[in-house]
Amino acid sequence: MIGTISDMKPLQVYEVITSSSDGTFTIGDVIWMSNDGSISVAGPGSGCINANELVDGTADFKIKERNDCAVYRHGHTEYIVDVTHD
Repeated sequence: MIGTISDMKPLQVYEVITSSSDGTFTIGDVIWMSNDGSISVAGPGSGCINANELVDGTADFKIKERNDCAVYRHGHTEYIVDVTHD
């Protein structure tokens, strides 16, 4: 599935395939949306963008689903785990 921020489901992992116009999200970023609407970026440059900061130039990226990893939630902590099996 290729979509936009409005297509994102909470706790589903996505890869950015078109950068946001302000450069916050770049091609190749691995991201997910938390239940509160904030978006987290995994790996180098990791961080979290609060839902109220997702304005036009930040939220105009395109994404595709990633099925090789999943969001693991423990208490208030979320992170990505690999779900591929050899």
